Amino acid sequence: PTGSRDDEQYAQALYVRLTALEGLLLAPTESQLAAAFPLLDVQGSPVGAGPYEFVERVPGNYVQLAAFKGFALGEPPMSGMNLTVFGSSSAVAKAFQGGSIDWAPELRAADVAGLNVNSDATLLHVASLRGYNYLAFNTREGRLFASTVTRRALASCVDLPAIITGATDETGIKISSTVAPTSWAAENPAAAEATRDVAGARAALIADGWEAGEDGVFARSGTRLEADIIVREGQVTRTRAAQLIVDQVAECGIALTVAELPFATDIAPRLRYPNDFELYLGAWQWSLDPDDSDIFASNACPTEEAPAGKNFVCWSSAGVDQLLAQGLSAGSIGSRVGIYATIQSLRRSERPYLLLWGEPSYTLLRNRFTWATRESDVQSPLYAWSIHTWDLQK
Repeated sequence: PTGSRDDEQYAQALYVRLTALEGLLLAPTESQLAAAFPLLDVQGSPVGAGPYEFVERVPGNYVQLAAFKGFALGEPPMSGMNLTVFGSSSAVAKAFQGGSIDWAPELRAADVAGLNVNSDATLLHVASLRGYNYLAFNTREGRLFASTVTRRALASCVDLPAIITGATDETGIKISSTVAPTSWAAENPAAAEATRDVAGARAALIADGWEAGEDGVFARSGTRLEADIIVREGQVTRTRAAQLIVDQVAECGIALTVAELPFATDIAPRLRYPNDFELYLGAWQWSLDPDDSDIFASNACPTEEAPAGKNFVCWSSAGVDQLLAQGLSAGSIGSRVGIYATIQSLRRSERPYLLLWGEPSYTLLRNRFTWATRESDVQSPLYAWSIHTWDLQK
């Protein structure tokens, strides 16, 4: 520091930060956590008050940690741990099976396919914090799916079990809420997201004035019930799901086409005001808090003044707005549970989104790991919250 401002150095530093931010905003959902990491203040000012302290690092090989005796919640039971670096997830699984490591978190389905887990270990299969996939409807006035009739009809034509089986090779997790399945606010028992009813969907369209043409596609007042499902290019699983939807809804007289497009130059602009799309197959990350004001609140709908609101489907519901406000101000978990259950019920009824599946996460965990809340924790994507209490029995 010189005591005076260096405009050139400031501009260069700001440019680096903005470039990192751009990388985060354009990163695929599954890469956003890694893209956000360089932006965290902890990179420049590490907190250094966790249960383990740094001992040694060998770049590209391992990081060695030791129990921190001054940890606020008490010295952890394990005297230390090594974090080993691997070149691939398959190498991680192989090392676990060979006994050289005891914990292999955040694996994908392909990493554990056909794996015969040793008897001294457990394979956890939970909803990943990477999030969930959905089909989004543009509900703006004048769009093809502005009416709940067309949205509900399309949703009633989709076979969700077939989507999960065909698109994800049965690895996707069945969901019916934007609240994480393991959250305290999750509905119990979970409601059905949608039930396929081709006859009911067709009857609803006919009652709303739609008529089937010679090619079987419904039309009304010169407007055919046809649209593109836009999907980010390179997302193979989502593209499979979109094609399955196209094939399924054809029985209901709805003509859809899959359009694989680049996200940054095509899809992202369409999701901004004035929201030039009909259907989008995308994904959101799970939120740790069940409040979804950023995607459900009416004031999050993109406008000319604020073109990039996250409620790009522009779902506007005074009832939901009121419930969201109540959820944030409620004084007890019990009352919040009921509020968020009602919001999900309204979402399934008004259908701005059709939820498809939750991304799975797999973890290989040695049975010798013990901690007080293990039995309940292992069902949650946040099972490692209590790692400071873990012990590895001999």
